[in-house]
Amino acid sequence: MRHDGRALLISIRPRFADLILNGDKTVELRRTKPSVKVGDSVLLYASSPICELIGTCIVLAVDVGTASDLWNLEGSRAGLTKPEFDSYFQGAVRAVGISLREARRVRRPRTLAELRVRLPGFTPPQSFSYLTREDIERLDIELEDAAASKPPKLMSVPSAALTQWRSCGLARLVELENVHATLTGPRPGRRWGTTQLNRSLFVALVAQFQSFCRDLHDEATKVHVDAAIPGQRQTLHLLIRQGRKLDTHNPRRSTLGHDFARLGFSLIDDLKATGPATVQQLDALDLLIDYRNAVGHGDEAKIGDFESGGGIKATKKSYLQYRRALDQLATTLDATVTAGLASVLGVSGPR
Repeated sequence: MRHDGRALLISIRPRFADLILNGDKTVELRRTKPSVKVGDSVLLYASSPICELIGTCIVLAVDVGTASDLWNLEGSRAGLTKPEFDSYFQGAVRAVGISLREARRVRRPRTLAELRVRLPGFTPPQSFSYLTREDIERLDIELEDAAASKPPKLMSVPSAALTQWRSCGLARLVELENVHATLTGPRPGRRWGTTQLNRSLFVALVAQFQSFCRDLHDEATKVHVDAAIPGQRQTLHLLIRQGRKLDTHNPRRSTLGHDFARLGFSLIDDLKATGPATVQQLDALDLLIDYRNAVGHGDEAKIGDFESGGGIKATKKSYLQYRRALDQLATTLDATVTAGLASVLGVSGPR
């Protein structure tokens, strides 16, 4: 409770109240900032159809900002989807996130009828209200034993980024491949138009792989930040994302090594440790990016050097070989990043 004995009473849907008490939701969202500070007590009143006071928790931190900033910082701990989040904060000038700890259930929930007997004139708040020390004493609340704390959560396996790569990234490439087949037909030959279409496939392949790498880094960053102390999360998020090379550079190994090192592990060394096949895929990635840059800049001299060297050709067959290599590398990247996070955060990796 506050130094004056006052506690915050929040009215919350039963679904979200259960998530808080189960430890799966650790941030409560509000459109208006209540008068609370770190260490204050919070009482949870589950709204209709439950209509009971069912638990308590402690304020760990209070974040105020734009809805977009709050989602990036706390969205994964708020217990709702992005569309639900956007709907709740639609038209709001600011968004408030109250980080909670030590959530505990009341051994015997207080029904609305009992609350009105113990607290004459009591009315469930629309959003929140306050109870005095005397109010709390009248409630005579007994709490259940505290549950064991939960370890930090890792990314899902496969990660959302890898699922997106497989379901959307590769699908977009297949669409381009189908357009290529329609335009070029089955006839052999090295027509200029066919060569340009083949080169465009390589450009699109690098673009889709870069999108996957950014998504994977976003997902890993969220896991890392969520494991930090709430008061440090915003600063940590900024430090990890500031100057991220994947936003402006191609996804070659040096870029990946730079960005993922901020999460506390050496991604490239860990990738190399998985075996020579992965090293070959990393070499192919860098070669592919160099070729893509030459195509993008229209540097026919460099393009000719690449194609005459035998490592890469402006053919669909060569493109498909590189696509398979990057698909295999994406799978290894996904597993390696998950293992790296597990090591840094001190939790068991997925089985």
